[in-house]
Amino acid sequence: MFRLYRIYRRVLAEIFALDSYRLWSRKVLIYFPSVLIGEKHINWGYNCRVLERSRIEVFDSFNGDTFKPKVTFGNNVSINYDFHLGCINSVEVGDNVLIASRVTIIDHNHGDTTLETLELSPSIRDLVSKGGIKICRNVWLGENCVVLGGVEIGENSVIGAGEVVRSNIPANSIFINDTIIKPEKLHDFSMYLDGKKNKK
Repeated sequence: MFRLYRIYRRVLAEIFALDSYRLWSRKVLIYFPSVLIGEKHINWGYNCRVLERSRIEVFDSFNGDTFKPKVTFGNNVSINYDFHLGCINSVEVGDNVLIASRVTIIDHNHGDTTLETLELSPSIRDLVSKGGIKICRNVWLGENCVVLGGVEIGENSVIGAGEVVRSNIPANSIFINDTIIKPEKLHDFSMYLDGKKNKK
């Protein structure tokens, strides 16, 4: 019964997708219930899909401060359930990026770490950004991972489930256990995984 309900919701989403998500000949489909704030600052590519319970929040003002945010999605971007993107600076997602469920991409914090700021309620602290985020083409972000401001993830890279990305990830890399497996080590890493499987 639950499966039929989910199919029913998907069909309704296909039929009643808002025109504002269909830009020119582009097909951008956001399944409800989801939240989209600051749509005027978002540029969508072709054939993008965002599944249920996602929040894409792009803020151009907060607590009297103004920002010039920009969010860009490339072509064929696939985003799974419970995604959260928060932007006051810039977020760029390249072509063919796959984003698993419960991933967070956020380029800002609530305040700095000065004692004066920490004494304020977090909800009223000024928003500050260390820099924008760039996720290059063919990247796969695993479940529950977090991408923070001021980083670039190189093309063809994989971010493991539950990882927090605080610094740049080179192209053609795997990031797991808070460790970057560099391109020249990918073959050795694959052999290591195969060895573990054979021992089971």
